[in-house]
Amino acid sequence: MGQANTSLGSIGKDLDSALKSGEAQFSQLTTPSNPLEVFQTGRRVSFLSKTSCKYLRCLPDGNLDSLGVLDAYSNFFVTCVSPNRFTLRNCGYNTQYISFAAGLLACRGTGGPDCEFSASITTDSYVILEAVANPGHHIGTLNTGAVTNPAQTLKEHLAAHFKPMQTNTADTAFKEVSSTLQKDVNKAVTSGNQLQALQNGHIVLLESKLSKKCIQLRSDGVADALGLAEASSEYTVYVTQSPTEQFYSFSKKQHPSVHLAIEQGVLVAGNAPLDPSAQFRAHLVAPNFLALECVGQTGAFIGALGDGSIADPTKTTPADDAAHLLVRHQVLYL
Repeated sequence: MGQANTSLGSIGKDLDSALKSGEAQFSQLTTPSNPLEVFQTGRRVSFLSKTSCKYLRCLPDGNLDSLGVLDAYSNFFVTCVSPNRFTLRNCGYNTQYISFAAGLLACRGTGGPDCEFSASITTDSYVILEAVANPGHHIGTLNTGAVTNPAQTLKEHLAAHFKPMQTNTADTAFKEVSSTLQKDVNKAVTSGNQLQALQNGHIVLLESKLSKKCIQLRSDGVADALGLAEASSEYTVYVTQSPTEQFYSFSKKQHPSVHLAIEQGVLVAGNAPLDPSAQFRAHLVAPNFLALECVGQTGAFIGALGDGSIADPTKTTPADDAAHLLVRHQVLYL
């Protein structure tokens, strides 16, 4: 146990180092030296709140908060009306603009004068967004993410301070950073005992040693090993304990009711996670690989060939490279 804890600690340190390095590079690529440069027509901008440390976003009911992640609903299209006078249209609800109506801040505007803002810079390079039609009214959010009263939010209040990020450049930045970062992350999360990744609730990819791609269940219920390292190939791990050993089930992240299963000697999409056909024993095999044996059919292993086709589970053994899977614990998305 002490050795396992030491290994986990090492993995954590390596992973933390990789993530911090990637975060620093990404921030450098997406944050301009002059924050006002982001306010140009055609650019997409996200606003990181200084108080909540999350992003300003538009909610389905047209309200705002600052509890967003980097997605379409925390992205805003900039349209300049004149120098330092612009509108912010939400990318997720693309007909809705941030607006001040009757002194209230929302994301229900249609692009008129009540949707126009100007920006100023703080000494620590945050921006303050002020309503053009209502001077002295500022966008602000608390550390809970709740929007403040615009009329009572002053420039010097931290609630009014946002770090702008030009998200047009995010895709390019990710491409520049992700190659090196992915290698560092992969090294961190696949080193040591592969069983460490098979913990209850972990999101994992099952990468075939031969095809170099991931086991996936297609929409037609057929399995192959041609999946990419993305959400469609991700599984949530569920662990059940017998008196003598642990069994593992793999539920599709996108469709939690669908599980990997071996039924009548074929790898298929099962829908009964506690059925022995959808439970597996994990066997450590070659360095950094494991093999998954069906509990309901002893001696039947998940296996994949170099062309991505699924090997016959009843003829696949732990000694075969086809049965060797690399488990990747998905701790971030690139």
